[in-house]
Amino acid sequence: RFLELSPDDYLSTIFPDKGEEDDLIIVLGTLKDSKGNVIEKGTVTRIRVGEIWDIAWRSNAYIPYCDFKRNYYHSRTLEAVRAFVVDLDKVTSRNLSKILRYAFKQIPEPTHVVNSGRGVHLIYALSKPQLVKGWRWCIRALNEAIQNAYEKVGHLDKHPVVHPYRFPGFTTRINTTATVFKVREQYTTEELMELFKIPRKKGSQAQGKARSERKEGK
Repeated sequence: RFLELSPDDYLSTIFPDKGEEDDLIIVLGTLKDSKGNVIEKGTVTRIRVGEIWDIAWRSNAYIPYCDFKRNYYHSRTLEAVRAFVVDLDKVTSRNLSKILRYAFKQIPEPTHVVNSGRGVHLIYALSKPQLVKGWRWCIRALNEAIQNAYEKVGHLDKHPVVHPYRFPGFTTRINTTATVFKVREQYTTEELMELFKIPRKKGSQAQGKARSERKEGK
């Protein structure tokens, strides 16, 4: 009952401000053969948006739903968050409908559902990137709350917001192509905080005002 989006449309939804010449961070996971021998070591690279589908054949390519200072991938350089993600494993065509029906009755709907191969990613995309400065506590709390809401739904893998995920259009580990479906429009950060009952960190606004006054010499 959900609209399937093309990989390009989804890419534009998550990164609407990125042009063809802009870079995206790509995390390449370590590849091993059937005996456990390392074929290719994991690394982080940057690829222009216009060339992103040139590596879609890779089953070890992942993209974080975040922006980083100087485009350097690290939790300490996190600059903005574009979406919160729930990673459910061991989801099949047989139990997917049951999982979604149960989840959507108990939990605020995600904006998108990504079929990642052996599981699904439930995406809570933001209408605009949420800057981390002054919001780090809220972002961490919201990420935990969204993921914890799915603990009883299926096999949940919890991750920090900087974790990279397989993107629609990329090859999965079972040699299929990841697909994405739109459920609803994107949320604002404030809407998600209200839905998942996350308060603004106490004292944060007062502290910010005090810092501003000190800078102005009041």
